[in-house]
Amino acid sequence: MLLRHTESSIDINVILSSLPFEAEAVSRATVHDLGGVSVRLPPVEDLLVMKAIAHRPQDLRDIEGLLDVFPKTNVESVRQFIREFAAAAEIPDLPEEFEKLPAQRKSRSVLKPDGSTSTDVGVPARRRDPKR
Repeated sequence: MLLRHTESSIDINVILSSLPFEAEAVSRATVHDLGGVSVRLPPVEDLLVMKAIAHRPQDLRDIEGLLDVFPKTNVESVRQFIREFAAAAEIPDLPEEFEKLPAQRKSRSVLKPDGSTSTDVGVPARRRDPKR
């Protein structure tokens, strides 16, 4: 269920677990303080699975961003859940589509502080701003 906080216009996805994965994700969630409000948030691996399953363009961009911010994510556990969901939902392309995202992320080059580029770091290349 998607709710919107009217004052901030922030969307909040509320899970009323019905699938085994959702029940497990809810049980793995941890409480975080966000501006004085206690919120249960899923581990990044569970969020990646949810985003992969939703498969909207914004979700795919979010996956790339999450992988950039959390480079030590256990992607293998994410792959396993995605394979299981794809088989159950008869969406055979889902695992392959997910695999493209980490592969694209790894293949991007990165602008280092010295101006050189590297492909061994998994974040998008950034343009150097001569004013900085």
